[in-house]
Amino acid sequence: MALDGDSLYVADTENHLIRRVDLKSKTVETVAGTGQQSREYFRQGPARTIALSSPWDLQIVGRQLYITMAGTHQIWKLDLEKQEVSTFAGSGREAREDGALLEAGFAQPSGIASDGEKLYIADSESNIIRTIDLASGQVETIVGGDLFDFGDVDGSGDKVRLQHPLGVVSFEDKILIADTYNHKIKELDPRTRTVKTFLGTGKPGQSDGVAPSLYEPGGLSIANETLYIADTNNHAVRTVDLKTKKASTLNIRGLQPPLQSAAPDSAATEGGPNAEEIKLASQTVRAESRGALIVQVELPAGYHLNPAAPQRYRVLVENGQRQIGLESATELGAVGHDVGISQSLKNLQLPLRIPLRSHEAGKAELRLQLTLFYCREDNTGTCRIKTLVWRVPIEVTNNPSAPAEIKVQGKVSAD
Repeated sequence: MALDGDSLYVADTENHLIRRVDLKSKTVETVAGTGQQSREYFRQGPARTIALSSPWDLQIVGRQLYITMAGTHQIWKLDLEKQEVSTFAGSGREAREDGALLEAGFAQPSGIASDGEKLYIADSESNIIRTIDLASGQVETIVGGDLFDFGDVDGSGDKVRLQHPLGVVSFEDKILIADTYNHKIKELDPRTRTVKTFLGTGKPGQSDGVAPSLYEPGGLSIANETLYIADTNNHAVRTVDLKTKKASTLNIRGLQPPLQSAAPDSAATEGGPNAEEIKLASQTVRAESRGALIVQVELPAGYHLNPAAPQRYRVLVENGQRQIGLESATELGAVGHDVGISQSLKNLQLPLRIPLRSHEAGKAELRLQLTLFYCREDNTGTCRIKTLVWRVPIEVTNNPSAPAEIKVQGKVSAD
């Protein structure tokens, strides 16, 4: 989001739109996007006529609204006076490449902040922080590793390791980073290119105080010397006094859910209890072939899948629909316009085999979520529920000797 007087601009990610909320009249209008996901990398024109692709975050500098376009691995901008959108930075190639604006490569840019002279970008898939100098038009990596090179290491420059940072915010002469999968907030000094842990234990949790724990923090905002954190997997908003670093959970008094609501779409509300996300290395598959996504999960010794429970899985093609398709896939409107499959099955057998087909060469990414219900072989004690979520990067190649199958593995415990 980005605030401009009484106008709040919102990146409506899964609708592929930019919306404007008039805080006085309490009305909402679409200012950019068509509602369809773009398949093109370089477009320019009237904002309501140009399709966008998963806009993630926004930053206003002057009368330009900068947009992290995660779907195309680019930065776009909306001229608020002319109401025109255009590509600002990024070649569209998923990469860590510095240089001139349209030659630089990003990898799922997400959070964006500014100190008025530079833009700071959380380049999530590369686990790095980038800057764009608005005067010189140069893109530069200031801390972090590279694609699929992640960790939790404070330090300086390329020695820093983050893990899928999503949010950034400017604070005095520093940049605070939501280091999402490390369950931390990090502090970046752009002048020295050093990063240190600001708060968080590195393990998921929801404790307040001077040594708080978080669970996949995603978004950051600052107002009145208070840091607000979207603590995603705790389903909570956390606040931090920036003077004392004391954290608390925001309690909005009198807030009540609507009395009535429409019946939820089952695909959109499919749960993920006790979830664990697994990030995989890229796998190669042969172009123009039929194959399968093969999923194997190791159960604890003495356990079996509950044959009476609805084992659930869901697969989305999050990027690269020209490269990878799923047999019998449908457009899941509840999650925007991602193409995927959602199934609930009894008597599910492992390994799970999900048919897929590959098309033209290029990069793609699948997101697979599998919820399992498993019990002791003697059916004593309490059954367990576990959700495994895999992010599966794929390289579709014209090499005829490349495999047609993609394999993922996981493990659940009896604890």
